[in-house]
Amino acid sequence: EQKDVSMDGCAMECRINVEDPLNDFAPSPGTIRNLRFPGGLGVRVDSSIYPGYTISLYYDTLIAKLTVWGRNREEVMRRMRAALDEFIIEGVRTTIPLHKAILCERDFQRGRISLNFIKRHKLLKRLKTNNQASEKIAVITGCLLAYQNRKKTSLRREKKRENLWRKNFTQNEWRKRLRKI
Repeated sequence: EQKDVSMDGCAMECRINVEDPLNDFAPSPGTIRNLRFPGGLGVRVDSSIYPGYTISLYYDTLIAKLTVWGRNREEVMRRMRAALDEFIIEGVRTTIPLHKAILCERDFQRGRISLNFIKRHKLLKRLKTNNQASEKIAVITGCLLAYQNRKKTSLRREKKRENLWRKNFTQNEWRKRLRKI
């Protein structure tokens, strides 16, 4: 009976959609290149996606439900943030960054939410700024790695030339060549 059911803890669910929050929540069809589900105590993922799975434009954008349980709201939010950080989906844009941004808001943490929460807290604008910063960091990192690899290759080439020179033109070799002149 219903009276025999008691509450035990707290739960929260994030619905993971293949939508681009920065593009008016437009669908983001494509193929999932890399996927890692979160795990751990009180964490559950309901999904049927896998690496290589192709998401069509003609279907519902919901691809996973991430549910987290904890003893209280604070524990649930902590676990949900950790689970969202662990959740990796590459190849399509998802609502994961938006869920993370919402969870970081003090008003959300205190239970002060409303229908215009996202707009009032300018979450999409901040997400766009963070996304642009992340893209810049990725480009700079890529350039630095390319420069570092080029420098290593150049040093290896120099070392190789130096070794060839030493091998071919030792002191005795010079003497022999000078005698021929």
